[in-house]
Amino acid sequence: MKHIYYNLIIILSIFILGILINYFNWENSFYSTNSTVRVIFNIITEFGSYYVIFLVIIAIFIFSDKELGKKVLIIMIICGLLSELLKIIIKDPKPLTNYWMGENQAIGYGFPSGHTQNSVVFYMIILYLPRVPDKNHLSLVYLTKICIVCLVFLIPLSRLILGMHDINDVIGGLMIGFLFLNIIVLLNLNSDSIQVNLSRE
Repeated sequence: MKHIYYNLIIILSIFILGILINYFNWENSFYSTNSTVRVIFNIITEFGSYYVIFLVIIAIFIFSDKELGKKVLIIMIICGLLSELLKIIIKDPKPLTNYWMGENQAIGYGFPSGHTQNSVVFYMIILYLPRVPDKNHLSLVYLTKICIVCLVFLIPLSRLILGMHDINDVIGGLMIGFLFLNIIVLLNLNSDSIQVNLSRE
């Protein structure tokens, strides 16, 4: 249950952060037209795209655990459908900053940010999975966890820096992502074959 409490604290923190950013009108401070910054964050934002996520799932299926691969695939399909359904229902247009170099960078509606929501769910699930077989692998596991946590928050940031979403889209994606993650934890969909129990502790 420890993961659920942590996620609820994160959700509350994100909500408060969103209120502060809107109150002090800091939203536009994230947007950048610097070409170097945009190249870097265009690379980062791709880690939240469907095709990168599904490539990782395929790698899990082939090289690691087929049952785990199937379950993560189902989770991400449901997560993606939820995001698209909310977009269709809410019909929130993307910000004007989405228009860059004569064309729209991303198509569709804005709320919630799909990259943000999907990256939270997918990478946090991956974060829960690493096991430490012996002390020789401790540094590798810790480095992996640090990189994953960085991705979970850099991908949403990239959507703001590139102007593809406004702060409400990203905050919404983060909160929905962590709420969806909590549901997965409660349902305990991970198999015993990989010795992971997300609702344990």
